[in-house]
Amino acid sequence: MRKKEWILFLACLTAVFLSASGLLSRQCAFIRDNTLRLHILANSDSPQDQHLKLLVRDAVLEGTKEVFSRCESRQEVAAEAQKHLSQIAAIARKTLLENGSDLSVTAQLTEQYFDTRKYGDKMLPAGVYTALQIRLGEASGKNWWCVLYPPLCLQSACEMSDDALLVEGQLLSADAAGQYEIRLALVRWLQRLLERSGAAKTN
Repeated sequence: MRKKEWILFLACLTAVFLSASGLLSRQCAFIRDNTLRLHILANSDSPQDQHLKLLVRDAVLEGTKEVFSRCESRQEVAAEAQKHLSQIAAIARKTLLENGSDLSVTAQLTEQYFDTRKYGDKMLPAGVYTALQIRLGEASGKNWWCVLYPPLCLQSACEMSDDALLVEGQLLSADAAGQYEIRLALVRWLQRLLERSGAAKTN
């Protein structure tokens, strides 16, 4: 194959990889734009504070179950969460007091970064998500989170369901993420080849 044909072939192959990468990127963005997370930060990593965090989790999920069950989109859940922030904080504060703690409580809607999390062959891609955040005391302990929308926080343990992470009708799998990483590596390799070929032609 002549040099020009080789360069054209590599350019076409690069375009194919970039197109596929762009599709997965749009799918990840779709998940982030249509997900609302519940994020609870414990006062500290002490056994007592971690236990209080889980008690608050259970109380908040139970106390807001009817409110959020009526919502049919992330926007509706966010609007209801904003409307009930005082009530959510009150539930958390009451739970703490009933268990002998006078820690402060704040509840707010935030935009925050989360790392990629995998559940078997399912995943939530890394990125910035809208979250209902509850901070207990110093909020310096290990945190707990789940997904309010789609409604995956129905059990206190928040087990991920098989049909949880819908992306335009399909599940985004951990395997897809791996393919995405490999694809990007191949694209970088192809780009280096093209650069070297271009440099050789110039010389």
